[in-house]
Amino acid sequence: MKKTILLVTLILFGASVGLAQKKMYEPKKGSAERNALMNAIRVYDIARNSDLEGEIFGINALKVQGNWAFASVERTNLPEAGTGTHLAFLRKSGAGWKLMWSDYNDNNEVGGDALTRLRKKYKDFAQALADFAESQLAG
Repeated sequence: MKKTILLVTLILFGASVGLAQKKMYEPKKGSAERNALMNAIRVYDIARNSDLEGEIFGINALKVQGNWAFASVERTNLPEAGTGTHLAFLRKSGAGWKLMWSDYNDNNEVGGDALTRLRKKYKDFAQALADFAESQLAG
């Protein structure tokens, strides 16, 4: 009986930990996760335009849920490279983050279309993050 209670307790604890990890949150300023997300955007940008080396972002919105993140950032330096809001969806890949869509793209795909495409392709894209991103994409 004690073994059964212990087993049930461990299963419930594991389930609650799993659910807690799915909660949407903003990575803390200065955290390794926040830096990794911004670096993933930089890597993407620099691959497209080497003049963006050293770009610094001000963060308007940044949320993570599960293996996905949404970022709304503005470049705070390099005015010659242009100004404005930069939007991105990122997905955790191994120990790092990979940019899956940015409004800085070649095919002129807009955020709402990208969100629909990513949610259709990746079933692990969380509803709360999608709702948050939609509210940001709508302006």
